[in-house]
Amino acid sequence: MEEKRRTWIENGKVLLCFLIPALFCAWFRTAENYDEYWNFTFAKNVADGLLPYRDFNMLQTPLSCFLSGGILALFGKELIVLRLLGVVLFIGIMWVLYRIGRTLQIPPAASMVLPFLFLAFLFWNVFWEYNCLLLFFQITILWRDLEADTDPDRYEKPVYQIFLGVLGGLAMMCKQSTGTVLALFSLGSLWFASRRLHKRYGRLAFWRLIGTSIPCFLFLFYLLISGTFWDFLDMAVFSIGTFSHRYSYWRFMRENPIQFAAGALLLSILTAAIAGAISRRKTVQGEKLAGALTMAVAGIVNIYPLSNAYHVGVSSISILLLLYYLIPTSFFSLRAARVLFRILPAVLMAVCMAVPVLAVQIGPPAVLSRHSHYAGIWMEEKREEEIRLVTAEIEKRREEGREVYIMDSFAVAYLLPVDCYHKYLDMFLVGNLGLKDPVECVTDTPPGSLFLLPKDSSHCIQMPWEAYHYIEEHGQRKGEVGDFEIYSLS
Repeated sequence: MEEKRRTWIENGKVLLCFLIPALFCAWFRTAENYDEYWNFTFAKNVADGLLPYRDFNMLQTPLSCFLSGGILALFGKELIVLRLLGVVLFIGIMWVLYRIGRTLQIPPAASMVLPFLFLAFLFWNVFWEYNCLLLFFQITILWRDLEADTDPDRYEKPVYQIFLGVLGGLAMMCKQSTGTVLALFSLGSLWFASRRLHKRYGRLAFWRLIGTSIPCFLFLFYLLISGTFWDFLDMAVFSIGTFSHRYSYWRFMRENPIQFAAGALLLSILTAAIAGAISRRKTVQGEKLAGALTMAVAGIVNIYPLSNAYHVGVSSISILLLLYYLIPTSFFSLRAARVLFRILPAVLMAVCMAVPVLAVQIGPPAVLSRHSHYAGIWMEEKREEEIRLVTAEIEKRREEGREVYIMDSFAVAYLLPVDCYHKYLDMFLVGNLGLKDPVECVTDTPPGSLFLLPKDSSHCIQMPWEAYHYIEEHGQRKGEVGDFEIYSLS
């Protein structure tokens, strides 16, 4: 009993160490990430009773926005709620990373390094988001497969494999492409676990596949009942080939020396892990490394086709996990290593707390927003004023009976305060329009509609430019508001 109490206390201390910097990253951060606005819009649309694919355009499967939309409906449709939900998700990921280290007999302090590195990599993204939710499912499956040796009888039970299969199915419901790869590759991780335990792989795989199918059939049932089956196929299946925006891994590495070093390091770890798995293929450690490598390869799929800093950061976690197998266990017994791992987690924790605060204090002037849905959110003064000007223009034009569409990656940031959403044009992104032609999205708008085109469109990297240029060539300029020029097609 006393031992159990001490374990609870130690685990509580670890979770507290994860909670504090995660809260700092969520709170002391200006709202300048359009991924955050997009995910908040998905969640708010669901909370408002809109259905994915039919009422608003979305490329990925909808588990993430269903969960976050339900939370917004319960606790308020505020961006800060999405961030606090993100804190819970990040703590969950950090906890599983820590537990994987402890499962592999890594000392407690050393096991805290990778969770803090994860937070440091993604401190600008502490909000609820489907890629991180998928990462949570991925590393949880890996953790349970690695822990199979501690209780082989439990691992062999059908209900346990069904549970792990359900996690794979839920990953598919976060993002159909990467999630499907993950669910399939988890069978590879299962194969290596069954070899270690000398269990019948076919039987275990059968029950895991049963579990994977459960979320899939439930989702299919939802699509049929809600009447959105064909909308889903249009948005999330048939239109995948229309996503023509590419950002290669090589381009990511060439952006700056830091990214080149990071990219080269990840490739080196993968190469070393492959060599290690082959050379130790007949040992327990080799089987565990092979299972972890299988899941790491599944995570790499998330880099394609956008190998930007965020996607590489998420995918790098499962690759960095391989270091647990590549670093000799004797290294952690060295005096220098013990000193290093006493200091390093504290340093990383301090960095995760200090950087967001400094970004607000010494970055562009920022204020706490006064706009609807942004209460308690730090906003750059320029963005706060721009939202005020644009929302005033939108409200004025809507009183005249005219709809206003914003052709900008940040469009929803201006429309959320006025509780306005237009399918297609408010998230007007390459690959996010189903099979609908981008120019047709513009011409199908009501007569008298106005379009706001940014004076500087360099940040609109996923804009369907043919529609943007169509408005410039066929529309009449009616004036400007803030950083936008106003156009009308009639």
